[in-house]
Amino acid sequence: MLSEIDEGNLIWHKRYEHLNLRDLSKLSEKKMLQGLPSQVCDMCCTGNQARSSYKAKVPVKATRKLEAIHSDVCGPFEVKSFGGNSNFVSFIDEFTRKLWVYLIANVFELFIK
Repeated sequence: MLSEIDEGNLIWHKRYEHLNLRDLSKLSEKKMLQGLPSQVCDMCCTGNQARSSYKAKVPVKATRKLEAIHSDVCGPFEVKSFGGNSNFVSFIDEFTRKLWVYLIANVFELFIK
């Protein structure tokens, strides 16, 4: 159990950004640290859990060009473009996977045109 492990032993695991136990033991062999955890922490156990599989390729439902368009608006960004724009809108054609990106100053421009 993790609760049985001395918190002092886990401190190096956390200080080295959750380094694996094999590499921590190498550091211990070289006398570079003292006190090794015998188990990984809860965060490492959660991060190493097996994930359910997913399809690598999503099937295309569109049968011709411009039948299905996906759009997204992104921004505002702190740093503006050379033209003074701080947002962009993207359009992706599902059938051809062609992408169009338009820079815009603010989101309200989408509703004006």
